[in-house]
Amino acid sequence: MDQQRFLLNTGLLLLALVCYTSQAKAADPVANIAQGKKLYETHCFSCHDSKIHTRPETIIHSFSALKKRVQFCQNNNQLNWSAAQIDNVVAHLNDTFYKFKVK
Repeated sequence: MDQQRFLLNTGLLLLALVCYTSQAKAADPVANIAQGKKLYETHCFSCHDSKIHTRPETIIHSFSALKKRVQFCQNNNQLNWSAAQIDNVVAHLNDTFYKFKVK
């Protein structure tokens, strides 16, 4: 019985660790910033230039707001980006303009 409980607890711990690391990786600002820049320049820059990210009346006040905005924009433009591509664009924008600390 003790061995079964140990194995169960170990399995649950490993599962929790996998879930935690996959979430941390998804929000990782060290995503492929170069690819994010390329995606941004290809799909976003034609509608607005970089001034939108430095204007005083910005609607982006946190890393999560930035990510939600990138998701919103790519959905509205039907770009069908993967989660990694969204993370890459977010990482590029955060690295270049916003400088939010990512937890």
